[in-house]
Amino acid sequence: MTTTSPPDLVEDGSRASAPETVPAAVPRVLAGARRASARFRGEERRELRYLLSVVVATILSWLTAALPLALRRPVIDLLSQLWWRSAPTYRDNVRANLEQVLRASDRPADEATIEAAARGVFRLSAHNFADLLRLPRIRRSEVVRTVRLADGDWAMLDEALAKGRGVVILTAHLGAFEFVGHGLSARGYALTSLTGRTTSRFIFDAVTYLRGSHGLKLVEASPGGVRRVIHALRRGECVAFLGDYDFFQNGIALDFFGQETTLPPGPIRIARDTGAVVLGVFARRTADGYALSLRDPFTVERSRDLDADVERGMRCAVAILERAIAEAPEQWVMFQRVWPSAPVDPVRVFPV
Repeated sequence: MTTTSPPDLVEDGSRASAPETVPAAVPRVLAGARRASARFRGEERRELRYLLSVVVATILSWLTAALPLALRRPVIDLLSQLWWRSAPTYRDNVRANLEQVLRASDRPADEATIEAAARGVFRLSAHNFADLLRLPRIRRSEVVRTVRLADGDWAMLDEALAKGRGVVILTAHLGAFEFVGHGLSARGYALTSLTGRTTSRFIFDAVTYLRGSHGLKLVEASPGGVRRVIHALRRGECVAFLGDYDFFQNGIALDFFGQETTLPPGPIRIARDTGAVVLGVFARRTADGYALSLRDPFTVERSRDLDADVERGMRCAVAILERAIAEAPEQWVMFQRVWPSAPVDPVRVFPV
């Protein structure tokens, strides 16, 4: 994914004409200079904001990497506890999500178990963010060494790619999910990841910059971003989607862990239209790194009934997501409420 488009690129990637610039040494009166238009001043402000977010991310990256491991871990644990205490909405959301998963999986779901698992989610997420900050300072060889394959076989991915129609990587906010893309990219697989902005633009730009530090391509969820994703699949590459939460609240209603909610149909619809293979890939945090799981490749049937095709594909996707999350619910770092207690309005309508 690309973190942001350069100022001379329009949304679909085509090059727009750049505004004429006047050398600094030329007097304004001789150059016939005028005051910049409001649009140009806005572009300058956006560019400055992006540069500032990158500078802040770079400084934090150096500071995090400079901390010795023996000091970094307790500092992160302390920060995660402060976050736990200061974020009551996220606490409630995580508890509600975990309770639903544990009950549907026939696992103990008493208050003490849910509380311990929820605190663990906050702690794991804090360590995920610290690893993301360190990512630009980590060598590619270290990514390969620390992200090991624990379930499945690389042949599953190679065989899917050999069909020439690309692979839709279906994943979830599970464990160190950021390292799904980096683990594949570090092994030479061309991968693009579609991401949606759920924070301020300043934070989103900083995080996207960090995510793309090892050549991972990122595109934002927009019509132009979807076109780039489809082009990547047509080139026979991989494209990654997070499928366990409907960020725009306009997805398909279905049963997920025994209760109805909505999930995004985009990955399945794109796989249907392109003929790409869908492959579940999930990353868990382990004591000495990260473990990847590759599982359950399938293709989405393409008949004359679009809705029926997408519905069948979504049922396959839900089964993959449920299995992965149920195996490690304490690593499901989902801070939004997956099963809302009241109806929610769509964030925006975004047709595939």
